[in-house]
Amino acid sequence: MFTPSIAFSWQAERTRRRARIDGRDVWFLAPEAIAVFKLLFFRTKDLADLERLVAVSGKTMDLAYVRERVREMMGDDDPRLAAWDRICTEHLPSS
Repeated sequence: MFTPSIAFSWQAERTRRRARIDGRDVWFLAPEAIAVFKLLFFRTKDLADLERLVAVSGKTMDLAYVRERVREMMGDDDPRLAAWDRICTEHLPSS
């Protein structure tokens, strides 16, 4: 669960997705928003989660959007960008 402590939280809410589970509507963050939050936390377990997220959903995700949001918040030289680039290169399924 994320609380709206940064401006991106509101953007993430606008891109959430709804699924029907056991007859109830349940809302989930879009994978891009999850990726941005995981990169902001930048813990070892978050990087492992990102590797799996990209391996499973990377072909349908807007990977450039994730990178740009993190760059805007953290700057061009932040190590999160290099980590994201590595994850996308190493874990994005090939065609």
